[in-house]
Amino acid sequence: MVKIYGKNAERLVDKSEITADLGHRSGSTDMGDISQIMPAIHPYSGGATGAGHGSDYEIVDYETAAIVPAKSMAMTVLDLLSDNASKARKVLAEHKPAMTKQHYLDVLRGLEAERPYRES
Repeated sequence: MVKIYGKNAERLVDKSEITADLGHRSGSTDMGDISQIMPAIHPYSGGATGAGHGSDYEIVDYETAAIVPAKSMAMTVLDLLSDNASKARKVLAEHKPAMTKQHYLDVLRGLEAERPYRES
């Protein structure tokens, strides 16, 4: 999916503006959970200044921040679903999930706990 999305992004912006791998990010999203059981990508875009979720975060280029990524994602969906979803079927067939759905649910539910607070 990354390759498909990347090719679409290259059709919309100059290739020199694309970073294929940003490395580990410290943000917390549901994509980390989802990617444990199914194919997923979490593309980022430019068009903003400041620290993400910071008081100085500001969208300075709406086209780059919202329109271009929306177009690239829509193009990727079309690519995945065209030709009887052949590319989507290939992504699914080649994907090796880190967890089964049941394993993921067991791990998540295992985090639930109640502990009484006691002052020392």
